Amino acid sequence: MYGKYSQQRKETAKLKRQAEAEAREVRIDVFRKSFGRLSKYIVYGFPDWKTRLLYRDTCKQMEVSYIAPSGKQILTTLPDLENHFQTMIEHGTGDHLKQMIEQSKVGLGPEREAAFCEEARIAKANKGKYHICMRCPQT
Repeated sequence: MYGKYSQQRKETAKLKRQAEAEAREVRIDVFRKSFGRLSKYIVYGFPDWKTRLLYRDTCKQMEVSYIAPSGKQILTTLPDLENHFQTMIEHGTGDHLKQMIEQSKVGLGPEREAAFCEEARIAKANKGKYHICMRCPQT
């Protein structure tokens, strides 16, 4: 009896995770239809947001995290950020996002890309220590 109950709980949990993953993908799709796909260069231009870089020498890759102005929310991928923003919009707390994203897109260009690449170079030179990028220089 207990084994059957345990199996049902596992199946229920699996279905719940699948439903949550599907809902996340829908939110990301809705966000992208409204605002387009975010890029590291767009996020780098968000006021009061921080980009945390860590170069992992073992795999020769850069780990990127995005930190909200509150400092509490750390998102590790751009889709995580898109999902977070769409959730804010759906809960009525994302009124500021359209203006923030549009203003950041205005400053896109070679100067911002070069500034981000310089931050990445610094992170790589830090040899395994986190490098926090504040907002990029205004372009």
